[in-house]
Amino acid sequence: MEILNICPEWVPGCWCAATIQICQRGFVIEEGERACFPAQWAYFVWAPRDNARPYAVPNGWGVLPNSPEPDLTEIIDGAPVYFLQEFEVDWPTLLDIVLECEHPEPWLEQHLLRQRKLAETRRRENWRTLYGDDRPAFESFMRKLLSNNNELNPKEI
Repeated sequence: MEILNICPEWVPGCWCAATIQICQRGFVIEEGERACFPAQWAYFVWAPRDNARPYAVPNGWGVLPNSPEPDLTEIIDGAPVYFLQEFEVDWPTLLDIVLECEHPEPWLEQHLLRQRKLAETRRRENWRTLYGDDRPAFESFMRKLLSNNNELNPKEI
């Protein structure tokens, strides 16, 4: 069995990929009957490019009842692949692609919506970590920054 040629960091010409487990195996009650469903995974791939750009729109995606690595191995066919780190992935947008295009069964849609909500929460937490949530401190920082640069006028920004 072939394995993925994983790059520890992005390099020109490598594929990029992101995977997420949407849900574990479980069951739902439908019309009084217990119906089992398998675990579900989603994957997204970006074709190789020579310059680093934000990974907004994937070239391909899929939803599978098992870990997507074997399918990715087949798609990528031995080429180097970089798995995007959590802060590099816009999960709410990617999950919107699945919700809009997959037309999932109600039980899967429920899990996708839950994952999307969790992803939105993580994204907001990342923004607070990266950019802060203290408006007065940010405004103080901007005043100091602008006072050190005579060419910029605060009213112009």
